[in-house]
Amino acid sequence: TEHENIKVGFDLMGQMLDAGWSVIVYPEGKMSESGELQPLKRGAGLAAVEMNVPVVPVNIKGTNSILPYAKIMPRRKGAVTVTFGKPFRIHRSDLPNNDQEAYHVVTEKIQEALRNL
Repeated sequence: TEHENIKVGFDLMGQMLDAGWSVIVYPEGKMSESGELQPLKRGAGLAAVEMNVPVVPVNIKGTNSILPYAKIMPRRKGAVTVTFGKPFRIHRSDLPNNDQEAYHVVTEKIQEALRNL
């Protein structure tokens, strides 16, 4: 099921973080067909809260013209711009006590940080 796949992914993410690796997460779940920011998946907030790691918002522009959605091979050469936002950390003490509500609040905070890039 979908939840089993999420659990495996989070277990692997935790192992990588424990080993000292940085982990990149695409919180939209897939590459945007339009190039515009899409709604984030619920797991983005869960990961930020439960893994207790800093969140670094990143915006990657220009990939759609080079490698359009659902294509395997690049279409042509081109420029890609990567913008990094200010890292932030989520403190559980600043969040609602209800986990689901806390994850939602954090997902919205991440979405807003991405919108502002």
